[in-house]
Amino acid sequence: MGIYAEHVLPRIVNVVCAMKVAREQRQRVCEGLHGRVVEVGFGSGLNVPFYPDAVSSVAAIEPADVGWKLAGKRLASSDVPVQRSGLDGQALPLADDSCDTALTTWTLCTIPDVEAALLELRRVLKPGGTL
Repeated sequence: MGIYAEHVLPRIVNVVCAMKVAREQRQRVCEGLHGRVVEVGFGSGLNVPFYPDAVSSVAAIEPADVGWKLAGKRLASSDVPVQRSGLDGQALPLADDSCDTALTTWTLCTIPDVEAALLELRRVLKPGGTL
């Protein structure tokens, strides 16, 4: 990744996507999460405060190191274990049928092959799992 994508863009996304107007949406989409979650486009962890108690762990997919640094305080204040599990939503390093639910917020537009990413999510979700 270049300097802009690695250092500048994650900081811009962290500020813009943390705006108050997005919080209601984040809370709504996180309400149904449970069990082991795969989150594609973890970013700076803006969804972390909205993970419900039913979430046992999160496999976070995020290519930007700066995003992880920005997520530090959110992760430290959460009881949910989050592990950086991959860099690319098009090739998830997770076993078939290994996740109960999946989450992606405002990220599919950044993935070059959205169909591949959705197929990967289907592959790692247990039967009956939800996105």
